[in-house]
Amino acid sequence: MGLIKKYKCMNIGNCDNANKKTVFEIAAGEELKCPCCKMTMIVEVKKKPIGLYAGIAAAVIILGGGGVYLALSPGGEPATEIIETVQTDPVTPVDDSAEGKGVVEQEAEPSVVAVEAIVIKETEKDLQLAAGDEAQLTVELSPVGASDKLSWTSSDAAVATVSESGLVTAVKAGKATVKVSTSEGSKSASVDVTVKKDAPVRINLPYGYFEGPTNDGGKPNGFGIAYVTKSYSLDLKNRNKETLDLKPGDKIMNAKFKDGNLQQGELQRKDGTRKTIQIGG
Repeated sequence: MGLIKKYKCMNIGNCDNANKKTVFEIAAGEELKCPCCKMTMIVEVKKKPIGLYAGIAAAVIILGGGGVYLALSPGGEPATEIIETVQTDPVTPVDDSAEGKGVVEQEAEPSVVAVEAIVIKETEKDLQLAAGDEAQLTVELSPVGASDKLSWTSSDAAVATVSESGLVTAVKAGKATVKVSTSEGSKSASVDVTVKKDAPVRINLPYGYFEGPTNDGGKPNGFGIAYVTKSYSLDLKNRNKETLDLKPGDKIMNAKFKDGNLQQGELQRKDGTRKTIQIGG
């Protein structure tokens, strides 16, 4: 088995391992990244002994050459055993009044590397979304190993919102800027978000088609444009029982429909002439 080292993730605020101070192992030759957030913002955890096993009448002597002599005198007979040291930090003196003390290990606090730059990864400068779409943004901090608590904000939450983890949700058509910043705000990165308008719904009519809103039943309902693609005699449903001849190329602008029935609008002929339409009355 290859050399295995212990690490901590420093992607605080964006990774469960970092938030819970979870220690994980990575074997030599494996990629140095957090198994949770997949980021490279990790630091090696080094262990520092602060206590040694002590027997009756034990004394510790630290040698200048890097060795430790542990002198034991069970039964009054002196004995000497050499223990190899693994680091040069001072060793806490052993309380020789206690028996059966075990080794206590304390994790050295990893040093925090300041963030010098933030980059939003794998994202176009202008993120194009439709209403209801979501997009997960991820960041890369420089230099490697840098960490900080990041905050996400949206310039217009009515258009697009962003969660604490960088998940963008498109709300309605418009533009917004999503920004990520370090805790003190000195470093940041941003991306523009454009929420596209829904494509107009096209509903077939006896004389062409309508583009505009519909009711729950899928019938034209509200203001839109009616395009004339074939000749048709439109019943105006008035007292005089008038009809209006529609021809291909004509358009009914500001056409108001209710539950699939045309109520009013402005007929725009292909030759440019205009006529107000009122159904009924």
